[in-house]
Amino acid sequence: MKKITLMLVVLLFGLSLHAQEFTAQSNTSTSTPPANTKQAIIWDQPSVGGNGIISDYSTAAELGVYSTDDFNLAESTRIDKITVYGFQNIGDLDQVINGFDIHIYENDDQTNTPVGDPTQPGTGVVEFVDLSVLPIPPIVVEIINDESDYTFIVDVTIANGGEPLVLPAGDYWLVANPRVNLDDLTVGETRWNWFDAGVPENGVNEAHLIDPNDIFAAGATSWTSLTNLGVSFASVAFTIEGEAEVLANSDQIADLASVYPNPANEVLNVEFPSSVIVKSSSLHNLLGQDTGVKLQNGKMNISDLAKGIYILNVETSLGTLTQKVFKK
Repeated sequence: MKKITLMLVVLLFGLSLHAQEFTAQSNTSTSTPPANTKQAIIWDQPSVGGNGIISDYSTAAELGVYSTDDFNLAESTRIDKITVYGFQNIGDLDQVINGFDIHIYENDDQTNTPVGDPTQPGTGVVEFVDLSVLPIPPIVVEIINDESDYTFIVDVTIANGGEPLVLPAGDYWLVANPRVNLDDLTVGETRWNWFDAGVPENGVNEAHLIDPNDIFAAGATSWTSLTNLGVSFASVAFTIEGEAEVLANSDQIADLASVYPNPANEVLNVEFPSSVIVKSSSLHNLLGQDTGVKLQNGKMNISDLAKGIYILNVETSLGTLTQKVFKK
């Protein structure tokens, strides 16, 4: 049986600190997670085997405990596949799993933690929730089971509705978790646990955990580093496959964008394929003055602007769109 680690520090009646570690240690050799033999690996944190940390959502209790680790993209990159490595000690995960979630968050430069979490919809740059784990084509999540080891391979393009997913250069955090029909996630043998990938040289920052409902009573209701929880490792195991993208020029971005109606009276729609991430937007008059109008959910409210010509600028993961728009 593999070791499952989560240190909980509990104050007992204000008199003493009691440290409790939920562990299950195998006295037999553990199997090695399958190696990812694909090419175009852009981030790889292999498992060192044996230990793991919780990262699950209970569909029965409607709550989750999530782990996360970070990765860096040196340039704009198309993400094709994400593979995460873990285990479930009793080996019956296929009987209780009913979906899989992938979230990717930008890095908060002040705290070096994710800018959101799965309990806050809309805070992630990628939010794939309740992906099918059924072995029915097109297969969005492939599950590889080797005794108690469970590896999940997510086809990101299929998960993204068939559209390529391109992320701009930067630091990101990956949250991955199965959705399991379990009433109690504190039972280590029945939940899925994310494999240990060693210490700190793996990853940009240390892996973190969040327990929004504090079911472990560790007080980790915001992102908390694993070492602060008493965990002996600082990274979790995952692989990202993809390919660096050549940034599109403004003409190519213009071909991808849809700006309408133009002229517009009240609302200007600015739409891109789902693979294009909008980073910032602005609307200037011909004197170069910023009107303060921003793109929100693909729309700009220009109803308060004076009639005339304006310059739209939208910075995206594939370049900057610059276009004249007319206010009626």
